[in-house]
Formats: sequence, structure tokens, C-alpha cells
Amino acid sequence: MNIKVNIMLSQRLFAIVVGILMLTSVASFALSSLYRMPSKEEVKIPAIIEKPLAPEERVQILQSGKVLIEYLYPEGCDDCSAKKDTYAKFMDKFKDYAVLEIAEVPENQTLDRIIGAYGDTEELKDIVTEDRLLEVFCKLAIVQPKECLLMEI
Repeated sequence: MNIKVNIMLSQRLFAIVVGILMLTSVASFALSSLYRMPSKEEVKIPAIIEKPLAPEERVQILQSGKVLIEYLYPEGCDDCSAKKDTYAKFMDKFKDYAVLEIAEVPENQTLDRIIGAYGDTEELKDIVTEDRLLEVFCKLAIVQPKECLLMEI
């Protein structure tokens, strides 16, 4: 009989501990929902960035669902102004859908490409018209402007 009483007491004690544990978890969940930290405000990404981007900045742009156009050209490039004008006109129309990284770099290298949100990349070296740029843009863009949708018709 004494063994039965010990077993019953240990079962009751176990039930009380589990009950207290459940009540404290419910109370802590309720308190945490009352004192929730405010979410970070979405960082406004400018349409045209006139400096080379860090890898983290590229990732942030691509995670926002926008397409990244990178145009880095060497110092003193005389032929680059036509390409810069084409990109600037394009960005005037599609600033909500793309970000242009444009900068003069000291190395004698040119980076001229477009990156979609999934990381798909297309070289833009041979693209000189806005229409051809729009075709490539529409191929890579997740969120597409009406001009892309009208091209499919």
C-alpha cells in the first residue's frame, strides 16, 4: 500500500510540474506578443547608385525582387557616355523594377551586365538599344512592368 501511495504522489507531483510548465509557457507567449519588437523599416533603395556596390548591397537589392544592372567602366572612357545615357533613360521608365549601379573604376575593366533576382546573369556589352535592353530585362525580372507583359501578346 505504501508503494501505491508513493507512485500516486509522484504522478501527482509530475502532473503539477507539467501543469505549471504549461501555464508559464502560455503566460510568456502572451507577454512576448504584447512586447513585440517593431519590425525594421524597409530600406529605400535608390534607382541609380553611382558607386561600386558591396556584395551585401547586391544581395539586398536582389532580395527586394528588383533587377540589378551593373555598369562599371574605366576612368576616362569616352565611348561610355552613350551607354550611360541609354541606361539613364531606361531607369527613368523602370525605376520601380530595377537598380542601376554605375561607376567609374580605376582598373582598366568594364563590367556591363544585368542580374535577375534569382541570380541569372546576362552580359550587356553588345546591347546598344533600349528595346534590346528591355527584352533582356523582361526575361530576368520577377516583378514585371506592363511593357514586359505587352511584349508577350
